[in-house]
Amino acid sequence: MGKGGHYLFSLKAKQKNLLDDVTRYFEKASLEALKYCSNYDKGNARVEVRKCSVSQDSQWLILNTPNGRSIKSITRIESAREIKGKCSSEAR
Repeated sequence: MGKGGHYLFSLKAKQKNLLDDVTRYFEKASLEALKYCSNYDKGNARVEVRKCSVSQDSQWLILNTPNGRSIKSITRIESAREIKGKCSSEAR
């Protein structure tokens, strides 16, 4: 039996349709479909909060993605930071 591995792939802006589909999924997903974890970090005039959302509801994605049968979950990282009074945020 061959040894398998687990891989993590990041969606890029050039994968526009897939990125848009996953973004919309996280915007509309029910709370029951997601698991969350948060992290708070502070230091050197910086405060950062990160939230990781994970969904194992990937059947819709598998059906619409060529060679996507191995997709087991999708993840989104949201971060908000304040550095010297200036705030910024991003989702990836």
